[in-house]
Amino acid sequence: MKIKSFLVLLCLALCSTVIQAQEKKTVTGVVQDLRGNPLSGATIREVGTQNAVSSNASGAFSIQVKLNATLLVTFVGFAELQVKTGTKSNYVVTL
Repeated sequence: MKIKSFLVLLCLALCSTVIQAQEKKTVTGVVQDLRGNPLSGATIREVGTQNAVSSNASGAFSIQVKLNATLLVTFVGFAELQVKTGTKSNYVVTL
């Protein structure tokens, strides 16, 4: 009986791990200034985590985040901006 209970608990733990892994999505986008110029080296961070990436020379970025995450986009000399991710997966962020 104890072995059955252990196996059931182990199965539930493994299933919850798979479900958590499925609760992520990839968000892509471009960071630009008000004139539409790309901002290379902007930091895009998932709020509440250490998960972060930098935009490339074209201002493009790609980051894997939890569903409905909030991104904090920062760049030296510009006001930071929070972007709430929803059903979209591609964003143009203007600082």
